[in-house]
Amino acid sequence: MWFCGLAPLLLLMPGFIVLVLQLVLYLEKDGECDLTMFKNNSEAFRACQAQYALQQNWFPDPIQGLFSYQTWNGMDGFWQNGVAVESMANSMLYMNNTRYKSAVVNSYRSLDQLLLAYGPQPSYDDMAWYGLAYARVFEITGEKNFLELSFQIFEWIWSEGWDTSICNGGVWFDQSQSGKQTIENVQMIQLAAKLSRLLKKPELQRKANTVLNWVVKVGLINKTSYEVYDGISLETCERAGDTKFTYTAGTTLGGLVELTKLTGNTTYLALAHNVTKSVLNTMTLNNTLMEPCDRDASCNLDQQIFKGIFMRNLKYLIDFDANSSFVREYNKFIEANIETMFTHASCTPGGVNSTTCHIIYLNGSPYNSATGPVFDSVWSGPFHESRPIQQTSALDLLLAGIQATVECVGKKCEYDPAPPPPHHLTCEDDPCPVGQDCCEYEEEYACCNTYQKCQDGICL
Repeated sequence: MWFCGLAPLLLLMPGFIVLVLQLVLYLEKDGECDLTMFKNNSEAFRACQAQYALQQNWFPDPIQGLFSYQTWNGMDGFWQNGVAVESMANSMLYMNNTRYKSAVVNSYRSLDQLLLAYGPQPSYDDMAWYGLAYARVFEITGEKNFLELSFQIFEWIWSEGWDTSICNGGVWFDQSQSGKQTIENVQMIQLAAKLSRLLKKPELQRKANTVLNWVVKVGLINKTSYEVYDGISLETCERAGDTKFTYTAGTTLGGLVELTKLTGNTTYLALAHNVTKSVLNTMTLNNTLMEPCDRDASCNLDQQIFKGIFMRNLKYLIDFDANSSFVREYNKFIEANIETMFTHASCTPGGVNSTTCHIIYLNGSPYNSATGPVFDSVWSGPFHESRPIQQTSALDLLLAGIQATVECVGKKCEYDPAPPPPHHLTCEDDPCPVGQDCCEYEEEYACCNTYQKCQDGICL
């Protein structure tokens, strides 16, 4: 609309019109990744593309102001946003740039703010994801307030969640004290060991070992197959069934890496490799990492981010033990998963197969036009839909695939746009999850629940 009054002049200046259009196009593409910025490193380029799509499509959340923590549009819950912070911090490290640094440093929230995430208080494992993420932010940026907050989170979980009255140990899942799952305990091993190393607090090393000894004692790590199970029975104080998840194993091996860094004891490192090889042997199909629920496409939204967490921690193991004879096998495994994901579970809006490129905008309108590549959760395919959940998992996989030291050159390496305002979407943009009606009333839309249908602008 701004050029209407200048139309007679502009008609006399076609070169000017072309210049303006070129400028607009340049500004829109200013942050797009290209191979030249990474000196033709295709691994870094692919990771950069995935991060760019994550931010362009889903950040910031249009209803950000409703939450006490930083959110991406369409994350299933509080904890996944903490997982994404660590992915964004790792992007800076592995791609050797400062792209989207503000999304990392602006994720800082006080302990009290984080505890307001949902009532009565967040679960201990949810809080631990922020503890791990903030410790990693400190490692990469050097900003000490993140390290201090990570320690506060650890202390809160330990004081509220560690219990010896039932089964002689273990961190409760949450304040209801209804279960002791593996994930919150292996998170605490990793967080305690990392903080002990960074803060030089030997008492935290003792706590890490206390939790690890308990995990082993109750049988959550199989001493023969090295499978990592999901939790214990509070009646028998032994593992409850054979349920396994990739993120539980991944967080376990990440904790063992941290204990090795801290102590120099290679027993922990050997166990980390055994846990890794167990996952590769028992949780894959045709050399592709599989969550058990991937096999029948029944994963809930929480589970759709699990495999990325495993790959993140596998990368930590590779980084630390780069000279291991196993690393070549691990890198080949990662490469195979990347190729499988791109071939079978990716989609680029406007590109090949873009008619099936369904992107979920759960909380409202994005500012930017849809961009890709975007990814679904089952890396062997097919592609159905993408959210920031699946995209974050894919980003962790792609970052794990960066093997060589990356050199990033040019202004795009510093791309860090201010969060834009949202723009309007309608049901014609197909913004809702598969199986949920889009219901529009007076130019506003809502996504009906799966059991509802849209009737005259109302979900019934």
